[in-house]
Amino acid sequence: MTIYQDLTQLGLFDNITTAAGYRRVFEKTLANLPQQSTVLDWGSGDGRFTYFLLKNGMNVTAYSIEDNLKIESQLRTQWPTKFHYRLHTDPCTLPFAPETFDAVFSVGVLEHVRDTGGNELASLGELKRVLKPKGKLFCFHLPRKYSWIEYLVTALKLPRYRHNYLYAKQDVIHLLNESGFRLLEIGQYSAVPRTMLSGLPDFIKNSRLFCSAYNLIDTVLTALLPFLTQNIFFIASKE
Repeated sequence: MTIYQDLTQLGLFDNITTAAGYRRVFEKTLANLPQQSTVLDWGSGDGRFTYFLLKNGMNVTAYSIEDNLKIESQLRTQWPTKFHYRLHTDPCTLPFAPETFDAVFSVGVLEHVRDTGGNELASLGELKRVLKPKGKLFCFHLPRKYSWIEYLVTALKLPRYRHNYLYAKQDVIHLLNESGFRLLEIGQYSAVPRTMLSGLPDFIKNSRLFCSAYNLIDTVLTALLPFLTQNIFFIASKE
């Protein structure tokens, strides 16, 4: 719960219950990556995941094609030797030498590469190039085809929450096979919406009890009714 409070206090989330939408991301990362790993946060955005990685002992390069990192000064002050920030305006290439990173993370990024003139296979090829042998690729928040939340967003005409490209597990497996990655794990998560909770009163959405109850409902629905889930995650290895 502390990490969700930290991210909310930094202004990276509106409330702890929305921030807890990253719990599967955080759990899978810690379960599959040792501390002190050298990692790339590919498409670091406002810095929320970079903060988590640094707080958990990683050496992190935050990479972006746009300067949206809200907490750069805090990260440089708190982790002066472990944090690096790299802006690079070309969306189709990475400014790093081959075999630089132990792991690369895509958190809500891979599905947007076509929006910036690229494609998934080309991006996966670049990520594979900068990974060390046996290095791992972690991908989270890949929007799932057939999600009830995507149907609801489309029906209500809410473009802010809509994704242009959606994926099924077979689409992911095909992309990884084509790019030469070995799939280690794939799964689904997030059966209930999180970003829409911002309209709730602060005393509710920032309540630890409400957050825990919401997480429990999400866990149960994901286990019992996986077809409801919004996101796909996968972990793959460079062979």
